[in-house]
Amino acid sequence: MKISYQIKEEDYLTHQLYTASKTKKIRRKRIVFWLIVPVAYASAGYLSYFQFRQHNVGLVMFGLAIFWLLFYPFYSRWNYKRHYRNHIQKHLKGQFDQVVSLELGDNRLIIQDAKGNNSNIKYVSVKEIVELPDHFLIRMQTNSSIIFPKREFKDIKELQKFLGLIVTRHKVSFRKDVKWKWR
Repeated sequence: MKISYQIKEEDYLTHQLYTASKTKKIRRKRIVFWLIVPVAYASAGYLSYFQFRQHNVGLVMFGLAIFWLLFYPFYSRWNYKRHYRNHIQKHLKGQFDQVVSLELGDNRLIIQDAKGNNSNIKYVSVKEIVELPDHFLIRMQTNSSIIFPKREFKDIKELQKFLGLIVTRHKVSFRKDVKWKWR
């Protein structure tokens, strides 16, 4: 079975954001930074208000702590998205809008790009297949992925059948994450 499709910049961005959202280190970093800054502001506010009797400074610090707690998640989302978009535009710009062909072989996936380059990937190196709202990802043991944008397929059943063959034949895990959204 052989399928062809085209990958756009937004597909790479979705892949990067999904990977970041599932990485413990990045999740921990975002949560810690979200909480440490308001604790520092609240501590400074407490000292200013109660110890030094600088009520205005203390109230401003408490206000900044609340502002940070409320708006940092929005800023963090925007900042990570901007970071990954810039990274993709800088390092993957030659790969946008290329037609990629993927063939399901007996013991490997055969990928061919528009330039004629071939890659053979053995099924034992496939870690899992993930279904997102608008994409399918074949994730490898090496933490790289093959991205399938659903919009490129008129018949999603064909793609699901293609990926289902990999799952059943080669005992690859399948994760359905169709409610995932970058947050």
